Amino acid sequence: MATLALPISQLEQCVRIDTVKAKAAVRFVQVRSKGKEDLKIVLQIVGATIGFKRRLSRLGKKQERLINALVDHDFAHWQIEDISKLASSIDDIVIRQREIFDDIQSLGSEIRIWWSASLARLSAQMEHLDSIAASLHSSADPDCEALLALAIEQIA
Repeated sequence: MATLALPISQLEQCVRIDTVKAKAAVRFVQVRSKGKEDLKIVLQIVGATIGFKRRLSRLGKKQERLINALVDHDFAHWQIEDISKLASSIDDIVIRQREIFDDIQSLGSEIRIWWSASLARLSAQMEHLDSIAASLHSSADPDCEALLALAIEQIA
């Protein structure tokens, strides 16, 4: 299937939705793993664990597309308000993903081992998104822009 070049806002929304779904999937595994141990519950946990692995993989792919779009995009013509909104939205995604990681830590290593590769990838992407959001916040801050211009002027 050909990859479509989606606008940043649509990519951001896809990542946001998948993050919310991933959080719900982790909560499901958490609740089920704390229940009584019978075959039905064990099978539900196994199914949810495998499903969550696929969900993490899809989230990682969409998030990679978002990061690439953000890095390749020229924000010079964007309004400060729009840059600030995008930065805040990315901040929210990072916060939600950190909550997912916190939730995952409450699960046993027997379950987490299934997701280790995806979690490593998402962790790196999450930090990259956090860095991008910080850069966007800085570019939307007139005081920061003035300080940067002053620093460049002094260097030159």
